[in-house]
Amino acid sequence: MSIVGVTVTAPDLDAEVDRRFGRAPYILVVDRGTMDWEAVENPGREAGSGAGVRAAAVLAERNVKDVVSGEPGPNACAALRAAEISMYCGRAGMTGREAIERLKRGQLESSSGTGRVGNLVGGAVGGLMADRGPWGRGRGEGRGRGRGRGRGRRSGGGGGSEP
Repeated sequence: MSIVGVTVTAPDLDAEVDRRFGRAPYILVVDRGTMDWEAVENPGREAGSGAGVRAAAVLAERNVKDVVSGEPGPNACAALRAAEISMYCGRAGMTGREAIERLKRGQLESSSGTGRVGNLVGGAVGGLMADRGPWGRGRGEGRGRGRGRGRGRRSGGGGGSEP
């Protein structure tokens, strides 16, 4: 049995994937094989700090092996890695159900230390935050591969802005 976590905007499998990992209102915990699911209120949603780490703890407690969401912050990314949880990027408008189906078919981009998350960890925080990951808000440029080439608030340097 493989358990998947999906951050969503409402407690439903057909709710939209939330681009915010630590601040998503709900986390769906889904059995990949049977599609049985449980909606868990995200305890980090209202936290002043450490929201992503709290969300990662919820996933680890429930033996989640993969998570589909937007970009986790650096501390959440470290917590997910420590719990050996693989990270995958959801897309704007994708439902939780679609995210699971795409994950099963190998159609989601991994965020496990390369690409956008690699840039974040590698020091491209300024470029990534200007870009906002797969939702493409801001003026980020290029796709990056963990090179840590962020150049400040609006210059991009990593992250990409894919449709």
